[in-house]
Amino acid sequence: MPAPMVKPMTWTDLQSPELAPEALLTVVALLLALLDAALWPRRASRAGAYATLLGLLTALALALHAWDRPWRSDTLWLAGDPLAAFADVLILCGAVLSALLAVGAQVSSQRAGTAILILLATLGAMLGAGAKDLLTLFVGLELSAISLLAYQALAAGPGGGHGLRASLRFVGPASVSTVLTAVGIACLWSSSGGPDFDVLGAGPTAATAARAAVGGGLLLAGLALRAGAVPFHLWLADVAVGSAPSAAMLTLSVGILPALIVLGRLVAGPLATLVPELDSLLMLMAVLSSTAGALLVLPQRRLRRLLGYAVLAHVGFILAGIATHAGEDPFSGTTWMQLAALLPAVAGCLAVSSLAGDAPGITASGLARSQPGQGVLLCLFLVALAGLPPSLAFVGRSALWSALSIDAPMSWFMMANGLLLAYGLIRFAGRVVFDEPLPVATPPATAATVAAAVLSAAVLLLFGLWPLPIAQAAAMAAGAG
Repeated sequence: MPAPMVKPMTWTDLQSPELAPEALLTVVALLLALLDAALWPRRASRAGAYATLLGLLTALALALHAWDRPWRSDTLWLAGDPLAAFADVLILCGAVLSALLAVGAQVSSQRAGTAILILLATLGAMLGAGAKDLLTLFVGLELSAISLLAYQALAAGPGGGHGLRASLRFVGPASVSTVLTAVGIACLWSSSGGPDFDVLGAGPTAATAARAAVGGGLLLAGLALRAGAVPFHLWLADVAVGSAPSAAMLTLSVGILPALIVLGRLVAGPLATLVPELDSLLMLMAVLSSTAGALLVLPQRRLRRLLGYAVLAHVGFILAGIATHAGEDPFSGTTWMQLAALLPAVAGCLAVSSLAGDAPGITASGLARSQPGQGVLLCLFLVALAGLPPSLAFVGRSALWSALSIDAPMSWFMMANGLLLAYGLIRFAGRVVFDEPLPVATPPATAATVAAAVLSAAVLLLFGLWPLPIAQAAAMAAGAG
C-alpha cells in the first residue's frame, strides 16, 4: 500500500493569522513591562500610552487582515473562525477607543504599567471570546477582569479617588462572577469528562444530567453578571459614573462585550442542550434588563449615569437577539449589528463628557449653546443609543425587531422598551440643546479625545447610511456568508 502523500507546508500555513493579534499583544505587553522596569525612575510621560495605542492599532490591522484568510480548525485553545475574528475586531476597536481616551486625559505621573493593563485586559478578553474549552475561557475572563480592576483604580492618577471607588464597586460583582463561573465549570467538567465545548455539546448522560444543568446555570449566571444584566446590574451605573472615561470604555469593550459574545457562543452549542428552557430564561432576562434600563434612563439628568442605564437597556436588547436563536445561530446579524453600534456610541458620549469637564455629576445641559460642536456630537450619540436613523444602531435595532416573533408577548415588551428608551434619550438631548448652559469650567480639548469623538461619529454615520459591509461581515460571522 503506497504511503499517503504529505502536503508541503506553505508560508500561509506558517503565518497562523488567527493567533497573530493575541501573540502581538503579548509581546508588546512584555516589552513595555521590561522597558518600564529598566527605565525607572523617569519623568512623567505619555510614551506608554502611545505605545499601547500603537500596539492595539497593529493588532487590529492583523485581525482585519486575517478576516478573509483560510481558517484553521486545529488551533489548540482558540477557535479559528469568522465569529472569533469578528469578536477580536470588536474588542480591539473598543480597546483602541479606550486608549485614545487615555492618551487624551491629563498627564499623570503613573508609570507605564497603567497602559500595560489595557493590553492585558484586551488580551484576556480576546482569549475568553475565542476559547474552545472551559479552562481557556476561565483564564481569559479572569485575566481581563483583574487587569480591568487594576486599571480602574489607577487610571485616574494620584489624588483621583473616583477610580478607586469605582474599582471597589466592581470588585464585589467580579468576585461573585468568578466563583459562579469556577463552580459552574467544575460541574460541567465533571459531568462531561472534559473541558472542550465539543464534548459538552454531546450532552450529558442520565446520571450526570442534573449536575450538568446546575453547572450550565451557574456559568450562565456568571456570564450574565459580567454583562451587567438584571438582576446583576447594580454595579454598571456606578462604574460608568466613577471611572475615568478610558476605564469606563474599557469596562464595556473588555468586560461586558466578551461576556455577551461567550454567552452567545455557548447558547448556540453546549448550554442549549444542558439548561432546560434556556431561550425562555434568556428572553425573560432580556425583558427585565431592557425594562429596567429604559425606566431608569427617564429621570436621569447626569450624562454618565444616563449612559450606564442606556447600556443596561442595550444589554437586554442583545440578550433578546441571542435568545431568539438559542441552539441555532445567536449571531445572525442581529446581535453583531447591535454590538458594533454600541461601542462607538458609548465611546462618543464618554469623549464628550471628557471634553465638557468630565465631572461625575456633569449634566451636559445647554452644551449645544456653550459648545456647539460638542453639543451636536452628543446629540448624535444619544440618537444612536436610542436606535434612531441615520445611525448604525437603527440598522441593528431593525434587525432585532424583524427577528422577534410578533405573536410572542415578550416581543411587544421589547418593542415598548425600545420606544421608552428612545423617548428618555431624546428628552435628554432636548436639554442639551435648549437648556441654559451651566457655569462649568471646561478643560482645553486634546487632539486624542477629539479624535475619539469624531471617529465614533464617523463610524455611526458612515455605516448607518451604508450598512452593507457590516451586514455582510455579520452574516459571515454567523456562518451564513
